[in-house]
Amino acid sequence: QCDWSSDVCSSDLPFSDHMFWKAVELKSQFTMSYADCFAAAAAILENATLLTSDPEFKVVSRLVKIEHV
Repeated sequence: QCDWSSDVCSSDLPFSDHMFWKAVELKSQFTMSYADCFAAAAAILENATLLTSDPEFKVVSRLVKIEHV
């Protein structure tokens, strides 16, 4: 679903082994919750911008584009 007036889109992402292992890799490298690792992994694999108000994502800012809201 996309709200073209605000350039914000969302969609369902299928879970995959690739996403799982990317999240595991992030968890092993950074002090982040598992849920945040999956969010970051999804953004990385989809080449998407991660919209968040959580400062915890700053540690992965070199891997994924982050926009703080």
